[in-house]
Amino acid sequence: MVKKGIAGGVVLIGLMIFGFVFLLRSCLSKYDERSGISKTLVFENQGQTIIFSLVKFDKTVSYSRNGGFVRKTVNTSYFAQINDAASGKKILEKKIKSHSQIKNYPVEIIGAIPQTAILFVGELIILNPFTLDIVANTKILEEKNPVLKGKFPLERKYFSLDPVLEKIQFTATDGVVYLLDPVSLQAKMETDSKPNDPKKQLVLLRKEIESNREAIQSNYENFRIKNKAYSNKQLSADTYKKEVAVLDQERAILEKKRDSLRNLENLLEEDDYTSNTRKNKIESFNSFSVSYPSSLLNSDTFMGKWYGLFTTASVAALGKNFNPTADYHETARNQLYIADMQTKPNGNSGESVVLSANKTLLHSNVYLAGGFLVDKKTANPIKLHNPDGYLILSKSQVGTAGTIILHRIDLKGNTLWQCPTLLQQFSDWVLTPNYLVVRGNYSKKPGTSPSVIFYAVSWSDGKNSVYDFNLDKVINN
Repeated sequence: MVKKGIAGGVVLIGLMIFGFVFLLRSCLSKYDERSGISKTLVFENQGQTIIFSLVKFDKTVSYSRNGGFVRKTVNTSYFAQINDAASGKKILEKKIKSHSQIKNYPVEIIGAIPQTAILFVGELIILNPFTLDIVANTKILEEKNPVLKGKFPLERKYFSLDPVLEKIQFTATDGVVYLLDPVSLQAKMETDSKPNDPKKQLVLLRKEIESNREAIQSNYENFRIKNKAYSNKQLSADTYKKEVAVLDQERAILEKKRDSLRNLENLLEEDDYTSNTRKNKIESFNSFSVSYPSSLLNSDTFMGKWYGLFTTASVAALGKNFNPTADYHETARNQLYIADMQTKPNGNSGESVVLSANKTLLHSNVYLAGGFLVDKKTANPIKLHNPDGYLILSKSQVGTAGTIILHRIDLKGNTLWQCPTLLQQFSDWVLTPNYLVVRGNYSKKPGTSPSVIFYAVSWSDGKNSVYDFNLDKVINN
């Protein structure tokens, strides 16, 4: 009986301790914080679309309250997480590292190479986005590449993705640039630039221009020598005439080549400028701090026609040349216009698009502060198919309280669907064959801390799921 009493007492004490810990954890958990950080990745697998995220979790271990202020101590950890796009529900999450294990920041998603997620969490980490298993980290990469032992960089700025080659580019600690295959995990020294890189072509071309200049200078020098020899009666008139004729012919060929090289240089300089301008735009779109006006353009060309979102006054003020820049005004009640267009040669810079003077109102729908959503990979408006059309963003009202409304239209301006959101601007958006996935900050009440949420919107019908990272659950729009 005594033993039973002791055992019962132990069990009771254990239950009391468990209850106390559970109650304490319940109190502390009210101050836990979860947040989706960095960019969004989206993957398709066997007909399912999954959304890959990096999550920062601050677990509260103690807190104190002083008036309206709460001071707390937290343990921070970073998790990889995947959600189902159709339902928004979380499928799986796995811890990657705790704050104490990380020495170098920022912690962020670098990007995606097909069926692979590339992260920086104190070091380069390659993940399987479907199982969240770590495919590679510094230790594994050094085992696969013994010559690089101790040479993998530990700072984020030395890593980038090459989406064309589908490789990870990194600069080793000795300054040598490598390309890493995320499948084989083999790293090879990068030996050359891309063959079509305007910068490389300009370098080679300018070497040829310099050689041409030296050849022309040599031609003039030979011509001067022949003149001096003829003046000193060292050459007969016939010999002088023949040799000068050869030099004249040579100079004519060299000068023709010089002019051709200069024209080509002008073209490449413009290509390089255009390439850099587009590259800068694309980089700004991927900076994770894109403002609402920066995510839009007001005109585009599609199927041989020009389409624009303007007010009556702003469309009347447009010039004849197509200019795909933004024309943002927060109070503008934009409507969809259409015009004929044609391409015309434009000197050394190729072709330009010229618009007809008659720009016709295509539809009566009004889009407050509206514009075409830009594709972050191309810096051009998103073009949709089946049916052909556009994705337009507008605001629900003027001012900071205005939230974004998504509209899908066809090329006649008809609305196929629209989706009001809780977001005032997008921090990130990703296109897939079936979904538009957008992310941003949402505050339920003014003055409260914002929560990161994502929308997964179906292209076909506008149906959407909404997930709140802080609440860790699907919410209603």
